[in-house]
Amino acid sequence: MDSNRINHSPSQFPDTVNIVRANGLTVGMTEYFSQSTITFGRSPSCDVVFPTDVHIVSRLHAMISRHGNQYILKNLSPNGSYVNGIKKEECLIKAGDLISFANGGPVIAFTLSTSSKNNNNPIESTPLVEAKKLCQAHDVHDSDAVLPPTLLTQASTDFTFQYGTTIKSFHQIKVVVGKGPCCDFVISHPQVNDIQFEIHYRDNKYLLLDLSENNSTYVNNDNFIGDIRLESGDIITLSTDSSVQLHYLGEGRMSEYNPEKYKDSSCTEGGHKVLPRHTPHEDIGTDNKH
Repeated sequence: MDSNRINHSPSQFPDTVNIVRANGLTVGMTEYFSQSTITFGRSPSCDVVFPTDVHIVSRLHAMISRHGNQYILKNLSPNGSYVNGIKKEECLIKAGDLISFANGGPVIAFTLSTSSKNNNNPIESTPLVEAKKLCQAHDVHDSDAVLPPTLLTQASTDFTFQYGTTIKSFHQIKVVVGKGPCCDFVISHPQVNDIQFEIHYRDNKYLLLDLSENNSTYVNNDNFIGDIRLESGDIITLSTDSSVQLHYLGEGRMSEYNPEKYKDSSCTEGGHKVLPRHTPHEDIGTDNKH
């Protein structure tokens, strides 16, 4: 989504990932990312979106995650992902690698922009030069190359998550949750998908997007399609047996929800059901909000 593509000042981030379209009508177009995870696929929720009529590309096809100064590509599609023509399920990638999504599918070039406080050149200049070099090196015509699109700037916001003994805070534009090591917040539970859901902030709202392969994310026991606005008190279920649940506490804060553990002993009054109490972690993250 465009809202996930940010222009940061060179002094904030030492490296910016540049995704250069290496084939198709938009060859040469470059998209810039500074977040820790970049997703690829036909879903409009992906960071890099491919046309919906390219059916060999999955809805969520692959992702690139940053681990220190290394970048890892992980395939999420039965149609496969290829790095420099070799099919890979998970591998380290480096600047200059060509990644194909499915055999004969869209191709992107992975490049990096390294900036410094003393560098007065625009950060966008490097990937445009690299795009032409890569297209020429791999015999890809760039006569239809276009300038990078206008990128929307969206400020980061605060998120705080608690599950079990883990409490973690973030200051970024979105948080991806799942049991996979590439997720921002990891819930190590067998019923949780490698990539379960994403929460992001847009238009003064906190929105949740299901990224699970089996559509197993529920809000208040309801399944949903696309973004859903979160309200304080919502219960997010991550497993079909309801063994993993999160309580949305508002303002980007979530904590583990365990009604059996935290419910009040007097759960009924006069025959009427009383709503479960918040968990003891309901005040997490309140000191970090701006």
